Amino acid sequence: MEGSCLGDRATNLASGQFGKLVASRIQRISERAER
Repeated sequence: MEGSCLGDRATNLASGQFGKLVASRIQRISERAER
């Protein structure tokens, strides 16, 4: 059970970092679109 919990944590961490990256890219694209 510890292994699966650790895997879920790693997945959540990776998805969180990926989400931030995508969000920052979307913000930049939207800013360019407004201009």
